Amino acid sequence: MVDKSKAKVEILGQEYVLRGTEPPEYLETLGKSVGKKMEQVYQSNPSYGPTKVAVLASLQLADELCKLREDYDKIMEELRVLDKIHKIG
Repeated sequence: MVDKSKAKVEILGQEYVLRGTEPPEYLETLGKSVGKKMEQVYQSNPSYGPTKVAVLASLQLADELCKLREDYDKIMEELRVLDKIHKIG
């Protein structure tokens, strides 16, 4: 059985208890990351309600993730090419 950990985080004035199999410090980091992004969206759009702020923050985080994955894939391809060159040479 996998042990569950938990961490409390505050996001836009609301407290959430995050549970998962990762260490509590990791869960806190995730919560703080989401909270920071939501705060940025809210500061730019103070008239938006929490749902709209959450959706926009989620889209921004998804955009960041997709770009990081693209970068990772490019780096991995470059490493494969370098590995082939190294094996040939």
